[in-house]
Formats: sequence, structure tokens, C-alpha cells
Amino acid sequence: MTRFKIISNPYKKEIRYQQWSADNSAWVNVDLSDHQDAKLLSKEYTTSFFPFKAKQIVTQIVQDYQIDGEELELFFEGSADEYSELEAVCTSGKYDVPIRLVYSKVYIENARDILPEVKSLFQEMSPLIVQSVDQAKIERDLTRFTDASSDVVPVCVLGNYSTGKSTFINALIGSEILPNGSNPVTAKVYKIARSKFKDRASIKLNYRDQKITLIMTAEETHFENLSSSNDLTDLLSEQVIAMTHESIVLRMNKAVSIINDFKNDEEDNGIADLIEIEIPFVNGILARSQHPFVLFDTPGSNSASNAKHLRVLKEAMSNMTNGLPIFLATPDTLDSTDNENLYNMLNNLDELDKRFTMIVVNKADKNDLNRKESSEEEEKLILRQAIPRHLYSAGIFYVSSIIGLGSKNGGEFLDDFYAETYEDQEHKYRDPENKRYKQLYTFDIMPFQIKQRLDGAAAKEQNLIYANSGLFSIETEIETFAGKYSAYNKCYQSQLFLYRIIDLTQESIDLTKKETAETREMIKDKLESDKRALIDQLERTTDAQKKSYQQKYETYMQQFISGADETFSVDNLKQNEEKMTNQVEQEMGFSEHSEKMKESWGAIGQNLKQHLNQAIKEKSIDSVGNIFTSFSSDFNAAAEDTKAKNDLRKDIDKKVSDHLMTYAREKFKDSLLKVFESMDAGSQNYWTSNTEELRSILAQIVTGSEVLTADRRNELKRIIIEYKKLTFDVSHAESIFRKEEFEWKVAFGDFVVWHSDHLNLEKLARTYNEHMKEDVQNRYAAIEASHRESAYQWIENLLDEIRTNIVEYSPELSKQARKIQMLTKQIEELTERQTKLKEYTAKLDRMMDWKVQE
Repeated sequence: MTRFKIISNPYKKEIRYQQWSADNSAWVNVDLSDHQDAKLLSKEYTTSFFPFKAKQIVTQIVQDYQIDGEELELFFEGSADEYSELEAVCTSGKYDVPIRLVYSKVYIENARDILPEVKSLFQEMSPLIVQSVDQAKIERDLTRFTDASSDVVPVCVLGNYSTGKSTFINALIGSEILPNGSNPVTAKVYKIARSKFKDRASIKLNYRDQKITLIMTAEETHFENLSSSNDLTDLLSEQVIAMTHESIVLRMNKAVSIINDFKNDEEDNGIADLIEIEIPFVNGILARSQHPFVLFDTPGSNSASNAKHLRVLKEAMSNMTNGLPIFLATPDTLDSTDNENLYNMLNNLDELDKRFTMIVVNKADKNDLNRKESSEEEEKLILRQAIPRHLYSAGIFYVSSIIGLGSKNGGEFLDDFYAETYEDQEHKYRDPENKRYKQLYTFDIMPFQIKQRLDGAAAKEQNLIYANSGLFSIETEIETFAGKYSAYNKCYQSQLFLYRIIDLTQESIDLTKKETAETREMIKDKLESDKRALIDQLERTTDAQKKSYQQKYETYMQQFISGADETFSVDNLKQNEEKMTNQVEQEMGFSEHSEKMKESWGAIGQNLKQHLNQAIKEKSIDSVGNIFTSFSSDFNAAAEDTKAKNDLRKDIDKKVSDHLMTYAREKFKDSLLKVFESMDAGSQNYWTSNTEELRSILAQIVTGSEVLTADRRNELKRIIIEYKKLTFDVSHAESIFRKEEFEWKVAFGDFVVWHSDHLNLEKLARTYNEHMKEDVQNRYAAIEASHRESAYQWIENLLDEIRTNIVEYSPELSKQARKIQMLTKQIEELTERQTKLKEYTAKLDRMMDWKVQE
């Protein structure tokens, strides 16, 4: 059997692969050292979003790693959502070899499941972030993180003019908001959000530094808080506000047309490049969705006069973290080479997750799509064209935006061209009996299992025109992005933000420490030479003692680390296995089954002898027949008893294996906890005793000094002796070792069970001991750093107190000494906040980290 493992981490945007090594009884990473030309290790298969490449990945594994004639046992480590995609691929029946799919106990949470916790975490830590970092430094990061914890889903429609971007967006909205025309009609970047109310809409823009907000209700149109009128507001008043009995859609369309055409012969018409619209979405999936979508309509990228709008788009999306790129083309422009600007812009926009780019082929009804579906060869030709070659990931979707829009508005259009086109084409999408019947979604090119799912859903959609126009499949995938995919980028951006805050906090700590050191040096420079010499002596003594304490620490701690030595042997496991086996055998009545089996086999000979004697005695054919009948019956009974005994043996071995793993885990936890507690206590005692020793040494130096008066010496000695004792940050210590994190780490990963259902005891013992040593060393490093920092901070605070008292009679130097104390307190506060931020970050990391199901 060939064993292979896929490890997908959508948070880190990486996919890894492992192959089972029978020689080593372990999983071995697939890397270039063994496979120089391995396609599986290409960027396409290691950084893409796994569901989009699942089919190709499995095909590649079967082709390159599966041994002929053997079953492929394919393990998967990743999220449940991704596993369901892999399951759909593997159960398709498209492979010549049998594939047994195994969802590993090692898994990662779906992003959509942990996102509510991420939002809650943000609310909890927000006050701490505000206290810790200069807001000017993190304004953009904070806004991005706020967005990452929000529900807004930006959808950015890109493409050259004449591809029908405005029509396509109108179809998504369900009404004719954006005007239509053969020449470029979108002169600005439009940010279109779904209104919360069916009878409310608005337009917001800046005109020559004046904010203009136009509000539309079912009854009227009016400006909101307009400070003064101007030529643009006058025009809107005359042509839009005066429309008293028209629909919101007609008024919005008119307003957008006025804004687009306003002084368009001038180089700068005074209108800012970003226009914000709120409008009700009508019918369709996006209108019913719980997700607040924001659509971005942009000028054509090949329009030289509108090149600056790419920059405007980037600025408009600068605070967003999970944008969905939709690249619009037409059938005759899929191979266009004048899209270089758009390719580059997509690559430079961090706000858009390029892994999910959707290519939408608009005006597909004008293409030769009368055949039932694309052939495999035709799809390959399309994928080799310029746009798919650069951007293909989530899929290529064919659509007629006009037909899709008509499916939502019942064929009632404002634009005559729309109305005429819909009237001419509608019956081809509505009537399956029509010889020109069109189902554009059948031509979509996308990952195998996703296409199966989308095509199945489209075939069941009752609104045939909506489904057959291709719009249903597009909106379904947009909804899937919002509900499943975008959450991964939100969580990832949240993680990056916290790392950034911690780094900035460290910068503040470093700057404050630098200022403190400079102030100390300034005080020493201005002190009388004898007092300066005293402070130098105190500092030299302290540095020497600190160095000595640090050097002796590791040797001292070895007595506590010794608990991590190999305490788990194979013999120990075998003894426990034997003990558990005897116990389970007794519980499950194994000896009775064994005895019954022996009796069954023994009965065969006894009964055979008895029937032979009887046959000889009776000398009849019936007696001879009874011999064979009895033998067959006895043999079958013995065989059944043997099978029952063997099945029971397997059940017992499996139960013992489970008990043994539980025993190993519990022993591991108990042993490790004892070592941890011993190390914690030992380390605290070490630093406490040494700081007390240092306290006495410094008091002796002060007492023996002739620089100070007797009264000052006695006072300073009293301050040193009575100075607060060293304490340790318990909350920080607890953050080093968290039970919930520890629980899954002791699962030891996937263990191989022999065919007899016995555990590989040697591997179990080896893994136990390796994990014990590794975890103890990690804990030791954390304790050493935490306790040393606490001790050093205590020492520095004590020295500051001594310095302050030595310079107390100099007003200027006393002021600087108090400044040092203030700065030291700031360092303590910043360090404490940084520790808490690290705890929050660790909590977020754990949400996104691997877990093991027991």
C-alpha cells in the first residue's frame, strides 16, 4: 500500500507533502533533495488555495508516487472545509487506482469558525493597544485590523473599458444604477454598498473640498446638511431632486449620469475620484446574503485618461484586507495582451487576495456557445490564452450580464439597448425546448469538484433565466468566498497586525531604555568624583554578580531538568501492555472463547471416531453419510469459533493499544508537570536567594563608604535592606505553559499500528522521550528568560533607588534621578503590556495552529 500525506495550511498559504517510509516507520517530507523535478513541489501546488488545486494535486500524486497495483492511502491534515473538497475529488471515480482517504487527527480549524473569536479578541485587546503604541504609527494597521474583524466583503471589478463592467455590476445589484454606453462611461471609481433599507439610497462625493450627500427615499430626494450650493448641486437639484414621482433606480441612474458627464471636457472637473453609493440590492443571492458586500467599479485600465484611477482604487481599498478580484473580459479579449497594467496592479494590491481571482467572460451570448459544453481540448486552449494564463485560480465564468439583469428586474429596463437585447434573447434562456437554448454556466471552467457542485445547483435553480445567464453561478461563488474563503485572510491579517504592535512596543521599550541609560551617564558626569566612584563601584559589583549568577544558573538548574531523562523504556511499556492485556482478556472472556475453540476442534475427532464405529457396526449407507454430514457441521462450528476467537483477539489488542496510548499520554503529562513545577520553584528560589545576597553586598559597600555622612550611610543602608523583595509575574509564568495548548502536543502525532493491532512500542517510547526532552528544554528557556528579566529589573530598580538617594542634595541631579525612576516605571509598564499582547498573539496563534483530535 502506498501512503501519502497532504498538509494544507490556508492561514500561512502553504501546502506540504509527506510520504510514508516503511524503513524508518515515519513520515518523510517530500522535498527537492529526493525529487529534483517534482511538479508537486512547484509554486502552483505549494502556495495556491488547496480546494482550487485538489484535483490536480491528487492526479499528480497518483502519477508520480503511487505504486502500480497498490491501493493509495491518502492522509490529509488541514481544515474540515478543505477535506470535504478533497473528499469530493477522490470519490469522483475518475482514478484508475483505489484511493482510501483518511482525515488525520491532526487538523486546523476552519477560519469561518474561529473568526468570531478573533473579533472578540480584538474587542478585548483594543484598550491595551491604544495604551501601548503611538496611534499615529499604527493608524493604517489599526484600520486594517478593524476591517479584518468586520463583516464587510469588498468585491473589485477590474477590466478594460467596453467589457461591460457597469452592466455586470448592475446585474449584481439587480437594477440599472450605473449608466450604459459604447464609450467609456465610468469616469470615477464607484464604491457601491448594499443599503440596509429597501426604500433608502444615497450618493456621497467631494466637490472642490465640499462634501455632498444626496439622500433618496421612496418619496423624495434631498441633500443632507449641504453648507452651500454650487454648480454641481444646482444641476442635481434641477434634474434629480425635481423628479418627484420616479423610482429610486431612475433617480440614481440620472444622478450618476450627471456626475459622470459633469464638465468632462475639463482636465479637472472638481469632483474627487471616489464616489460612494448605497443602494438596495434586488433579488438574487447577493440581495439575500447576510454578508455586507461592497462593489468597486473602476474605469477601464486601457483608457489613458483614467490611468490615475488605479491609484484611487488602491487608496479606496487601502484599509481592506479580504478583497475579491473579479477580472472582466469578453470572449474576444481573453487573449488580449494589453492587460499588463492590470496584472501588475493586482500583484501590487495587498488588499486583494489573488488566490481567489474570478475571471468573468461577459457578453458570452455573442460567442459561439450553442454547443452543449466545452470539450477538454477547448478548455485547454482557453487556459493558454493571455488572461487565464496570468490570472486563472478560482475559475472562468461565462455570463450575459444583460440577461442576468433582466432575470432580476422582470425585463423592465431603463436603457433601450438593454431592453431590446433582452427581448431578443430571453426565450433562448427560458425555454429548454428552444433549439437555441443556452446554459452559459455549462461552459464555466473551474476546479472539478466546485464545477460539479455549482452546475448541480444551477440545474436546480427555478429561475432558469437567472441560472442560464451564468449570473447565478457567479453570485454563488462570491457568496462562498464571503462565507468560507475570505475569513482566512482576515485571520492572517489580524495576526500580522499583532506582530506589528509587539514590534512597535519593543521599539518604545528600547528607546526608553536608551534615554534612561543616557540620563544615568549624564548624572555620573555631573557628580563629584567621590560619589561618582561610589556609584561606579556599586554598578561594577552588580554587573559582576549578575554575570556570576547567570553563569551558574544552568548548572544549578540541571538537578531539576534531570526529570526529563529517559524515564519511559520499551520494557516498561511491554510490562504495562502485558498487564493491560491480561486485564482486558479477563473482562472480555477471552479464555472462555479459547477453551470453546479448543473444545470445538477436539469434538471433530471424537465425533468422527464415534460415527465411524457406528458405521462399521451398522454397515449402512446412511451411517456413512452421517459421517460426512457430522464432520462438515463440526468443522464449520470449529471454524466459526476460531473466527470469533480471532476477532475477539483483534478487539482486545485494539482496546489494549488505546489503553496504552492513554496511559502514555497521562504519564507524559504527569511527569512533565512535575518537572515543570520543580523547575519553576527551583528557578524562583535561585534568583530570590541571589538577589538577597546582592542586597547584602550593596549594603556593605554603602556602609563602608566614606563619601557619605554617617546619617546618609545609615539611611541608604536602611533603604537597601528594606527594599521590596523580588517577585515574579505569575500571569506571565502561566502564559508560558498553557494546559489547552499542552493537551494536544502530547498526542505524539500519527502512530502506526502493526497488523496485529499492537502499537509500535519502540517508536512510542522513543517519541515519548524525545517530546519530554524537547518540551522541558522549551520550558527551561522560557523560565530562564522570564525569571532572569524579573531579577534584572529588580536589580536595576534597586540601583535607581540608590542613585536617587546619593544625588538627593543636588536639585538638578535629583530631578534627573527621579526622571530615571519614571522612565524605569514606563519600561515596566510597556514590558507588562507587551507581555499581555504576546499572550493575545499566542491565543490567536493557537486558534490558527494545528490541533489533534483525541
